[in-house]
Amino acid sequence: MKNSIKFCLLEVSENTSSHREDCPKQGSSIDEQKHLAWFEQGISAWLQTKMEHDKTMLTISSILVGFIATIYAALIKNPMNHFQFTIMLISIISFVVCMITNAMIFNRNADYLKACLFEADDSDIDTYEKKLSNFDSISKWSFIIGISAFVTFIFFLGFCSIQVKCLST
Repeated sequence: MKNSIKFCLLEVSENTSSHREDCPKQGSSIDEQKHLAWFEQGISAWLQTKMEHDKTMLTISSILVGFIATIYAALIKNPMNHFQFTIMLISIISFVVCMITNAMIFNRNADYLKACLFEADDSDIDTYEKKLSNFDSISKWSFIIGISAFVTFIFFLGFCSIQVKCLST
């Protein structure tokens, strides 16, 4: 059933005139057509949601790398201690890893979808799924580490500036 739905979706999307026997035809039952339409919309919604999640992580990561660079450029006159500098570097590296991994996910998604739609070997599909799952885990963890390091960096930056103001008065 699952494979026939894939091919039916492919035929619907390509508007081919040839039909497989297990695909709903123009005169087929309403329930079969509803099921196919529901399945098609479900796949579309899932893909859009997944891609938006990855796009959001990519956007936030690139914004925060720029923000950290701006803070560093503004504070270059005031030397940071080694801890602050290390936390800043961890944050930047984590966000860059997140951005690169998300770009790789976007690239591999097209190959994965093509393999699913054109009935590639199950081992090929499993390989794509494992790679995408690994990239997704790397992306999520690097983003979490980057956010944690960024918050720590901002906290200690503020704490140290308050300490300097208190000591100078």
